[in-house]
Amino acid sequence: MIAETWGNLLRFLPAIPLYLFLGALLVTLWRERESVKGSHRQIPAAQLRRQVDGEGTAHRLEEINLIGRAADNTIRLADTSVSAYHARLSFQAGQWWLEDLGSRNGTRVNQLRLEEPLVVTYGDVIHLGGVALVLSPGEPAAPAAGAEK
Repeated sequence: MIAETWGNLLRFLPAIPLYLFLGALLVTLWRERESVKGSHRQIPAAQLRRQVDGEGTAHRLEEINLIGRAADNTIRLADTSVSAYHARLSFQAGQWWLEDLGSRNGTRVNQLRLEEPLVVTYGDVIHLGGVALVLSPGEPAAPAAGAEK
């Protein structure tokens, strides 16, 4: 009877480290998933600022920003030199990435033509056709009371 009990116990003994390993693996994966989920959506406050006749227009940036003339873009620019879907500015892996979407008049960063996706930083001047925008940190200033939108 005692030998039979010890025999059953010894048969399941090798499975105990396996279950402990699988439990530790699941806890580690769950913690990593939670940390990535929490940090993934945090993008820094940033804006694209356009200077027109001495007055600035600022556009608050989201994680993914489509820029162009079409009404469904995140940032709409009513300028005929800008294509309907001109460029995409997105925050990925801790950096702002700019990509031309096959626009007619091209996209330039600091006067260099954009041929492939490029990391842009604060202070870079982005030219979409004939429109110049500057990438800046922070939120756009709230409009003054009584100012037109």
